[in-house]
Amino acid sequence: MLNEFVLDLETLAKRPYPGTTVPISPTFSKNSPYLYFLMARSSDSNNLSLCRGDLDGGGVEVLIDGEDSSASPTLAEELRRERLRLSGNGVSGFVLFESDTKSLILVNVGGHYLIYDPDLARVSYEFEGESIERIELDLDNDAAVCTDGKRLYRVDLSGGESTTIDEVKGEGQLIGVAEFVAQEELDRLEGFWLSGDGRRIAYCVVDQSGVEPFWIFHYGAKEIRAESHRYPFAGAPNAKVGILIDEVESLGVKKGSPRAIDLETDSEDYIAKVSWLDSKTLLVATLNRRQTTLTWHFVDCDTAAVVARIEDKLEPWVNLPSSVLPIDANRFITTTERSGFSHVAIYNSNGVVDQVTFGEWMVTSLVDFDPESGYIYFVSTIVDPCARDLSRVHISGGAPELMTSGEGVHDCVVSIQNRAFLDIYSCLSHSYISRVMSFDSEVLLDLGDEPLTPQQLALTSPLRFEFDAVDGTRLIGHLYLPGDRNPRGLPLVISVYGGPHAQRVTNSWSSTIDLEAQYLASRGVVVAKIDNRGSYGRGLDFEAKLSRKFGTIELEDQISGIDYLSERFGIDPNRVGIYGWSYGGFMTLSALTKHPDRFIVGVAGAPVVDFSFYDTAYTERYMGTPVNEGPAYEIADVTNYVESLKGKLAIIHGLIDENVHFRNTAYFLEAAIAHGKKVDQMILPQSRHMPRGQETLLQIARMRTSYLLEALT
Repeated sequence: MLNEFVLDLETLAKRPYPGTTVPISPTFSKNSPYLYFLMARSSDSNNLSLCRGDLDGGGVEVLIDGEDSSASPTLAEELRRERLRLSGNGVSGFVLFESDTKSLILVNVGGHYLIYDPDLARVSYEFEGESIERIELDLDNDAAVCTDGKRLYRVDLSGGESTTIDEVKGEGQLIGVAEFVAQEELDRLEGFWLSGDGRRIAYCVVDQSGVEPFWIFHYGAKEIRAESHRYPFAGAPNAKVGILIDEVESLGVKKGSPRAIDLETDSEDYIAKVSWLDSKTLLVATLNRRQTTLTWHFVDCDTAAVVARIEDKLEPWVNLPSSVLPIDANRFITTTERSGFSHVAIYNSNGVVDQVTFGEWMVTSLVDFDPESGYIYFVSTIVDPCARDLSRVHISGGAPELMTSGEGVHDCVVSIQNRAFLDIYSCLSHSYISRVMSFDSEVLLDLGDEPLTPQQLALTSPLRFEFDAVDGTRLIGHLYLPGDRNPRGLPLVISVYGGPHAQRVTNSWSSTIDLEAQYLASRGVVVAKIDNRGSYGRGLDFEAKLSRKFGTIELEDQISGIDYLSERFGIDPNRVGIYGWSYGGFMTLSALTKHPDRFIVGVAGAPVVDFSFYDTAYTERYMGTPVNEGPAYEIADVTNYVESLKGKLAIIHGLIDENVHFRNTAYFLEAAIAHGKKVDQMILPQSRHMPRGQETLLQIARMRTSYLLEALT
């Protein structure tokens, strides 16, 4: 592959990029020395296979070969991939289910579900239907619980018979699935939860009747096809979501009627997280619509009554924790930003919250808890805000113990039973290394190829730089330089995202292998990325600076970065371009219209134009509602500045984007026409928010790079 690598437009469109083949969804068995994961069989394939690695020296074997899969994904699977930003083909996902005596793997191949028995090394069951959205297995009772959104039902795996648990009662209802904003903005894809013993099920009943349907038409398809999505726009009604609890026998015969949990919340509050603490206690986290109060409800499932509550109240918003680790029926481990930074904390039903870690750094993910030793494992920015490391801390407190190198980004999964962890590690100077390490630092399993270096690909790593924002806040960026590393007098392109809850400047291979930035640099253009105020990884105060200020301070920080780079490196401040996708597309439009004397060219991908066109959960968290925060919405609406546009501007957008709708681009183009402004366009008839397919990606790369280079060089 190294001999074949040429940094050209075709390479920009190929997936995966060099050195990015890593285990996906890694899961350790609790009953055996195995690690299950998805991975492409070769470094130049984007088809994922289900694999198993043996920690006892047996190597890696392929259980289900994704190279053999050519089936088109179902619509439900298309939308699931959009929510998860998945780009691979082949095996789409899997879940390992284990009891004391049995292990089974639920496998998703393009939205078609099957059960693989690893002990028998064969597929033991295939589910019928193309509209299934979620399945959980009940190993003790040889059954599965499924939902297609209209019906929640239990399947007897020995005979195939199904029994209805519940079904929709009217138009606009969903059963057992999460509504759009829960999936897209709250990271909750689940809509039902089976207890560990299989005797109880908690499930959502979603009433979307108050949310107007939004229609999307497939103009690029030969057949007439349309999709209807219940999409709640900022300030408009949300779906109403309740949780019911039911009890079932092994064959799906109900023991009684389902009981609704009275959470005593507003009907438009969000169900943020649901987790079983034990077989009788359900934990439900709700978030008020303003997203300033996160309430943890302890539910006694014998009575469906809330027996205790704990509240987290923060301004201007509460960031949801990544996960919950149960301790017992009255305690759980999660993260809290009560100190201003995300830290490990123990929540008790008596109302006591004990913070375990402290400092001006962020716990970015909870990994595992060992009840015997009392250690909590987590990944954090304890070493550097651009790095991620695995650490552990005792439940009673004390200083965290660093378990990884302290350099680069480590994505880790822990196996308490095997006293080991998978470390997927990279940095700017080499590609991903995926290894299972023992707690004693012994390599138990090596996955993937030998790591690549930038030099092997004739690339150079980006240069880290730091400067101060106008208010004195320290900002961090990356600079992609031409081969001779001399930027003096060269034009500059800002590669931007700029929105909250995202971090682009990291000490990882993903930064080095940004081939579009590398391509532009190889053509004599300096490329910069800057994590402005409002981005992720620096604490709540850093992020909250963007509250009610979309289109202002984040753009101000990019311009401060341009001034710094011009002064420090001699970059030409009169030849500056910008490009970005999604929020980055919004930033591109804002730059060209609000600061026409600073930016002479821009390419906006799938931009939000007016945030009243975006969804409730994201937009209202950061901007409030259009009624209450009208001036903030007006400042963010880029059509209010179209008449100032002077530079060259192009927009790329998919017509079937169900996240940032094409209406945003159409609305901007109408304003441009009204003001006599020329805007170039690239319309992607069959693309959603995340364009796919090599030919589509090639056209995007060709258009975007040529557009920027022609204007700047």
